[in-house]
Amino acid sequence: MQHRTLLLALAACVPIGSLYAQQSGDLDSTFNNVGYAITNVAPDRYEYIQDIAVQADGRIVAVGFANTPTKVIIVLRYLPDGSLDTDFGTGGVVLTSIGGLGDAAHRVVIQADGRIVVAGSSLTANDGELLAVLRY
Repeated sequence: MQHRTLLLALAACVPIGSLYAQQSGDLDSTFNNVGYAITNVAPDRYEYIQDIAVQADGRIVAVGFANTPTKVIIVLRYLPDGSLDTDFGTGGVVLTSIGGLGDAAHRVVIQADGRIVVAGSSLTANDGELLAVLRY
């Protein structure tokens, strides 16, 4: 099976007055020292980010799914510097299985109180694919 890895890449301009000039569209080297973060959630299996949201404190929440070997919802939280937030889940990663046959997160929003709300789907043996809303 082809190995795929989650990639979170954010590009931004460095404010005027920074130590070096950066062009619009260049990767921001202050984000994980290279401008992107790669997180391997399910080695040797596929995994995808479907949506991201930024919390008021600058932390980045990414949601999607990973095949581990059944498809599960993944929620990752990164610090503003691009490193995983180790205070969230297990090392910055939460895996959630609710239907047993396969689940996926498609969208994420952050509530005013900081709670994370995820919309997705869950595949069950009896009912097929159902809508799912989760709050962390």
